[in-house]
Amino acid sequence: MLSLNCSLQMDDDFDLDIEAEVREECSKYGSVKHIFVDKNSDGYVYLRFEAVAAASGAQRYAYAMVCPEDDLGCVYATPRV
Repeated sequence: MLSLNCSLQMDDDFDLDIEAEVREECSKYGSVKHIFVDKNSDGYVYLRFEAVAAASGAQRYAYAMVCPEDDLGCVYATPRV
């Protein structure tokens, strides 16, 4: 996702590298409250933003910066109350 180096997945702690890079990039669009990199998935990264506008901005940017061989899907969810 974003400007990630796809070769990061070779490290044992690649999820921490991805989390840091995603946080850095997404924070340009607003406050990131939570990030979870599911290292046992096919590349799922879950983010929670402070505001919808921040999530929308990060989504628009991310579509242009995905690793070339991968797809990107973004789904908006509302937190359970």
